[in-house]
Amino acid sequence: MPQPTLGQVHVDRWLTNVASKFLLDPSVFVYDQVFPVVDVQNQSDLVMQYDRAAFFRDAAEPRAPGKQSQGSGFTVTGTQYSCMQWAYHMDVPDEVRDNADSPLSLDEDATDMVTQVLRIRMERYWAARYFATGIWGTQYTGVAVAPGALQVWQWDDYVNSTPITDIRNWKLGMWMVSGFQPNKLAINKCTWYMLRDHPTIVNRYINAAAVTKLTKAQVAAVLGLDDIIVSEAVYHRTPEGASPVVMRPALGRHALLVYTPPRASLARPSAGYTMQWTKGNKGQGIVMRRIRFVHGEDKDRLEGRFYRDCKVVEPVLGVHCTNVISNAICDSASYDITCPPGTV
Repeated sequence: MPQPTLGQVHVDRWLTNVASKFLLDPSVFVYDQVFPVVDVQNQSDLVMQYDRAAFFRDAAEPRAPGKQSQGSGFTVTGTQYSCMQWAYHMDVPDEVRDNADSPLSLDEDATDMVTQVLRIRMERYWAARYFATGIWGTQYTGVAVAPGALQVWQWDDYVNSTPITDIRNWKLGMWMVSGFQPNKLAINKCTWYMLRDHPTIVNRYINAAAVTKLTKAQVAAVLGLDDIIVSEAVYHRTPEGASPVVMRPALGRHALLVYTPPRASLARPSAGYTMQWTKGNKGQGIVMRRIRFVHGEDKDRLEGRFYRDCKVVEPVLGVHCTNVISNAICDSASYDITCPPGTV
């Protein structure tokens, strides 16, 4: 007796209650978590820098009756920032949008993809400006053999390494040259796991045998820091259509220890500031806009952009350690993000 086949009674359709879209939570990006973000009115300007030596000089002298007091002054210089525009887009033709089955929402999907691509670029741009060598006043290197000058045992060597002592020494060194101690540590997820599980840190807690996973606040308390900021963003630079797609952490296997105030200040220094042009960004990190194409193209372009500059202001308020863990798989590609000639 003839019966309909499975293919005759059912045609596969998109599920409306589940899908697989690789969207990262915004919290995994650190570009707005380490340094204060400053809304600026002009795309480029100067940040004032006071003469540090003038404020620490022990130069007061006794004054005899009728005589003038000992005195001096200070100088002010400026370091320039320039908020360059970064942009990315996806085009959505009318015919494709109009024929898309539920639950596809091409405008929403395009916005999600463009936003994430720009967030990855902000993270990588942040790393290029802050998280590389040759930027900060003090530079260390993690090594797998007996460390020499400006070297430390890599922190995933649980036999020899001493991250508590390393960070204490870095804090003291910064204090000696600036009067301030670092309050934030920025690392990637691989480095965080190695630091969180380090026996010298775990053993600071009374019931160490029962500790399975320390929080960032607990580890920060051991290290005498206000915050440990962990980048969990990943990216790839595989050309479109090529394979395999090789994913890497957005931040390398390094450590950056800095002092920053809670917010932008005229009275306190900061290792760096992130400048955000308000007229270009309209008070937001990423601005999305729809551009309508007509005259035969009949499509919308969903374009995102941001205007930012990541500016090191006081190099003495930062300590950078390269390769602070040994696992090269946890490294990023080189930070080669530069501004094209002629751009602001």
